[in-house]
Amino acid sequence: MSADVSRAKRVSLTGGGDRLDRVLAKALPDVSRRAARGLISAGAVFVAGRRCRVASRSVPNGTSIVVHLPTMAVDDAPIPLPILFEDERIVVIDKPPGIHVHMTESSGEPSIVERWPNTVFPVHRLDRGTSGVLLLAKDKVLAARLMEAFRFRRVEKRYVAVVEGKVPDGTIDSPIGRDPRRPRLYAVRQDGRPAVTMVRTVASIENLSVVAVDLGTGRTHQIRVHLSSAGAPILGDRAYGGRSHVRIGERIVHVERPALHAARLRIALPDGERTFVAPVPADLRILDPAGLALETAYA
Repeated sequence: MSADVSRAKRVSLTGGGDRLDRVLAKALPDVSRRAARGLISAGAVFVAGRRCRVASRSVPNGTSIVVHLPTMAVDDAPIPLPILFEDERIVVIDKPPGIHVHMTESSGEPSIVERWPNTVFPVHRLDRGTSGVLLLAKDKVLAARLMEAFRFRRVEKRYVAVVEGKVPDGTIDSPIGRDPRRPRLYAVRQDGRPAVTMVRTVASIENLSVVAVDLGTGRTHQIRVHLSSAGAPILGDRAYGGRSHVRIGERIVHVERPALHAARLRIALPDGERTFVAPVPADLRILDPAGLALETAYA
């Protein structure tokens, strides 16, 4: 299985009056009905603002449609996806930061699912800026089974984060919901969904700490929200109060994304329990000279 991600071009249409695959084939000269069905199945088509995976859906005239078309420009090199493990049923990658797991309507950026349309099915997700272990199934039956394991917390996930300041060891048990002031983000809210995060500090210097994080629940942005609410935002996580640069001794260190890494995943598979580990990514290695060895959070 190849392991790279190509860029995509976002095309906006206004059309309808037929089933979706025919509408796309008529509107896009280089897209056949078969290719249109492939795009739809891959989740690359959004109808009236929502992803649509049904090629036979009837589309009324005047409907807004967004399509992400894969491109292979000469100067647009594929983004590598390091494979940690692969067999006939699953593939486990070390997801680089800056890549969506699923394509979004507003973004022409690459996604993991786009790279392997109709052949892999993510069973969990990582935020765009988060790196680390990502598990994908190669058939829908196994994907459903593994998604259930994640849903009912039969999976062990270990994250490592670099935070500003210090956070007490222990459990953060605070519900999370949409932030009314910033609808794309989340916040601790009494009317939110239950969220439980276990935190342990493994290394620290004057203004930064490395923490090992285990999850009792799996809410969107949970680690980022909980650590920010504890007064220790993740370095580089500007959405939740983290700075993109910090002084370490005489150096100014720049971190361009949240310093959050999915380090380890343990899960029961059809052939038995397996553990997958993603090494510390290169962009966070810049913290090593300060004594913040992120590997200490793996144990």
